Amino acid sequence: MKLLLRNAMVLDRSGALQPHVAIMTNGSSIEYVGTQPPAAQPRRTLDLAGLWVIPGAIDPHVHVRDLGQWEKEDWSSASAAALAGGYTTVFDMPNSVPPTNDLEALERKRAAAAGAAVDARFWLGATETNLGDLRALLQTAPPDVAGIKVFLAGSSSNEIVRDPSSLQAVMTLAAQYNIPVAVHQELQSCLDAVDTGGIRRAASNHHRLRPRACVVQGAQLAIQTALQTGCTLYLVHVSTAEEIKLLRRLKPRGRIFAEATPHHLWLDSSATVKSGNHAKVNPPLRDPADCSALQQALLDGIIDCLGSDHAPHTLTEKNQPYRAAPSGFPGLETSMGLLLDAAVRYGIPHKRVQELTSGNAAHIFGLADRGSITAGKRADLTIIDPTARWQVDPARFHSKAHYSPFAGITLCGRVVATVCAGAYRQAVAEEG
Repeated sequence: MKLLLRNAMVLDRSGALQPHVAIMTNGSSIEYVGTQPPAAQPRRTLDLAGLWVIPGAIDPHVHVRDLGQWEKEDWSSASAAALAGGYTTVFDMPNSVPPTNDLEALERKRAAAAGAAVDARFWLGATETNLGDLRALLQTAPPDVAGIKVFLAGSSSNEIVRDPSSLQAVMTLAAQYNIPVAVHQELQSCLDAVDTGGIRRAASNHHRLRPRACVVQGAQLAIQTALQTGCTLYLVHVSTAEEIKLLRRLKPRGRIFAEATPHHLWLDSSATVKSGNHAKVNPPLRDPADCSALQQALLDGIIDCLGSDHAPHTLTEKNQPYRAAPSGFPGLETSMGLLLDAAVRYGIPHKRVQELTSGNAAHIFGLADRGSITAGKRADLTIIDPTARWQVDPARFHSKAHYSPFAGITLCGRVVATVCAGAYRQAVAEEG
């Protein structure tokens, strides 16, 4: 049906906010964008009264779970969480049960996601033995495959690519088919060599038990191999100042892109003292100086995308002793709010917010039908009240995971509604 949004604030080509913009959708596409409402009569008209509208946000880093881990999250709860957080497209990571390492597993995941209320894309998981399965899949040019994900170290349930020659083979294959390789850059051989004697096993020491040197070594290996093979590299959840230094030096030499998470940007390791296992995540939260380096890189354009690394677990699992508690926490319902709040506090330009949440991801992953509010594009929109203040209350999450290291903080700027493929949905999260 035709939907008309009136009196929206939308970025113009210069990056400035333009008021009184009308946006008309027709089915799943945008039909009109301009300052004069079109003559065609819509089925529904909404006056946004100056609310900010950006392209529907894309989250390239989501662990939906489902299938063998449905009790942690499924596509219904993940979709609801995504839409409440302003996300209309999510990329599901492959370290699920079963892992998305071959066509059979991908088909099972596609079936599970068939009823999702958001657009679902999938990462394929690399192992040291499934190059043939990946090649067979990529030969079919599947439009819903975002790329190949490589874990260089263990993190919850996944298979590890330990051998540098296997990483090179995966990246060579990805370059051949022109798809990105996402890398979890902690290096298992480095973690195995860490002398943890004398370090108490507790969430507050998680960053010492998985030290920064291991993520820096992994990032160096990933970047060097990507430059050798010519593949597109997408470094996930960058967490250290050293990685930022590498990126500043080496990004111009190849197709190298970087993602940061809200927790690595705005939480340091002290959060594990307060929140315990609820703040346990891989790679670990680092030092305040690392947060500062990431925040500057966000402003400078070294960081290309904001990824939530939404990784839900049950409260029972997270409340186990440190060694047994899995890493990760939900992020779909807080990521956009944290970025909007930071935009106010640190003066992040509106243009950067739009680039970080949709424009850059659309470019990196070849989603030509989204990433801007333009006639002919997919009708995916995120509607924001930039002045609304709200408190993070995990009890009200749509996700099945009702905990967060951000619990209790007050943010300025929140998603009030989304349009996904033309379907308008009011954000139903209540004020905290």
